[in-house]
Amino acid sequence: MKLAFIADAPSHEEIETGEPLVGPSGRLFWRLLRMTGLARTDSPPASFRTDMRDKGLRPLLWARKDVFVGNVWDVQLPDNDMQKLFCGASDPVLKGETWEGLAQWKAPNYGWLRPEHRGALERLARELEAYDPDIIISFGAGALWAFTGTTGATEARGIVSYARRIMPGRKLVPTLHPAYVLQDYRYLGVVAADIMRGVREAADRAKILHHLSRELWIEPTLEDLHEWWETYGRLSTLLSVDIETVRGQITCVGFAADAEHAICCPLVDYRAPNR
Repeated sequence: MKLAFIADAPSHEEIETGEPLVGPSGRLFWRLLRMTGLARTDSPPASFRTDMRDKGLRPLLWARKDVFVGNVWDVQLPDNDMQKLFCGASDPVLKGETWEGLAQWKAPNYGWLRPEHRGALERLARELEAYDPDIIISFGAGALWAFTGTTGATEARGIVSYARRIMPGRKLVPTLHPAYVLQDYRYLGVVAADIMRGVREAADRAKILHHLSRELWIEPTLEDLHEWWETYGRLSTLLSVDIETVRGQITCVGFAADAEHAICCPLVDYRAPNR
């Protein structure tokens, strides 16, 4: 089983050492590998990365020796802001490029990737093709964009999909960057669960993803409620119920007759003056 972990861009510790995911984010990454049972637990040989002894990173690097770890870009983000790798359509640096040619460098909410940073994606593609991972686990919005063209890491995290840009067709599980978890440790278990999902998917590389078509009824009328019950609810042997509340007020109740048919019944309408 071959796993590839890809983050956005290096920190100053990573620039200094020439190694991806070290420093505070790297130590949290090491912790995630230990939590998920992926870290090596044996001691590194005396000859392993002696150049890292004075930096205290030798055990960390050995612990992840059996997985591929990399960054999309090999430069540190200015002010830790990925936006600065991109530019607007009117930027002189894009002069002479066609809209068709620029399409592949467009990132939602960021703009167009500047020409000087595009070669990093080609370099990453070569590295991954040589490693040939069973699955890719991306950390952060930039890494997600490199593989899919989208940047919504929070919305996409934990969902198994396919890469469409770099390594097209390879299975991908996006999650949050360890640096994000350092700001909010509530997400530690969430990222660990995403990694474990990737491990399960990597165990069967040929497994085909099937996205079920689901039917969700929203804002139903009384007639809709009756029709849904007669069509799906009454025939169900087990009915799932989910109640949402805000400040002591029940806002909506959802029912699912099976994995494909559900209905949401709102009890509050925030668009109406009297709710």
